[in-house]
Amino acid sequence: MLKVHEECLEYGDDSLEYCAGVAFTGVAVNVVDGGITEHEYKDGLKDGESRAWYPSGVLRQRYKCRNGGHHGFYEEFYPDGGLKASGFYEYGIKVSMLEFDLTGRVSSQFVIGPGGQDWEMLLANRQKFGRW
Repeated sequence: MLKVHEECLEYGDDSLEYCAGVAFTGVAVNVVDGGITEHEYKDGLKDGESRAWYPSGVLRQRYKCRNGGHHGFYEEFYPDGGLKASGFYEYGIKVSMLEFDLTGRVSSQFVIGPGGQDWEMLLANRQKFGRW
């Protein structure tokens, strides 16, 4: 799989990411505040796994994207490697999320429920595109 520095990518008027004039498919890598980020792209959109590491090399965050939006699992970690948050997205909409304190205990919980704009959009997307 092609791997490039994120600076290679250019944002197009059509909301796609391009590298050398072609909608990018591959992995874009960047260094941010001493840590590393990687994002998988397909045909100019984030599609696949995205990951970020602390400067120490400990995984900071990982999540799945599909067609440019969060779609699938989401995990975030503390600098010591402990789980900070774990959740699930569909079509860019947060469906569920657990957040943990430094001891590993659940500190907050979210599950999308009936009503509201996000719920209606989620149902419409599920009907249009399928559950997964």
